Amino acid sequence: MESTVRTLSLLWLTWAAFVGSGTSVAGAAELAGSMPKESVLYLEWSGADAVREAYAATALGRLWAEPEMQRFAAELEKGV
Repeated sequence: MESTVRTLSLLWLTWAAFVGSGTSVAGAAELAGSMPKESVLYLEWSGADAVREAYAATALGRLWAEPEMQRFAAELEKGV
């Protein structure tokens, strides 16, 4: 189980580095050391505001920003 926690901690560190959260190796090691040995997964969400700009630059974000998509979403909301 401990190797699983280490593996998941490394995955978390890789993900954190990928999204540019500024998490350091020391921070990930500290987190892994503070979690219970039975831990299988740790997730952290900084909120939509933290990823809004990066999301807008993705293909999905650009698609969502299209006026046609906004009209479509408004029609869906009316039906709900």
